[in-house]
Amino acid sequence: MRPHAPHLAAKVAAQHDEVMEIAGHLATALAGSDEAEALRLVRRFHAMAQHNLIEEERDVFPVAARCFEF
Repeated sequence: MRPHAPHLAAKVAAQHDEVMEIAGHLATALAGSDEAEALRLVRRFHAMAQHNLIEEERDVFPVAARCFEF
């Protein structure tokens, strides 16, 4: 996708990095039995996943479809 939509590819990569960072913090919270922090992070992760799915359906899939047209 990067050659066809570099800005969009960069945005998706940044979103992926952000959720991976949250996942790391979640692992730390769970290891430390910090239930309140773990719940906050799970809620944030879930909200971001919902938002990213909407963006991917709206923006990424059409670009991907054009990339693979024959």
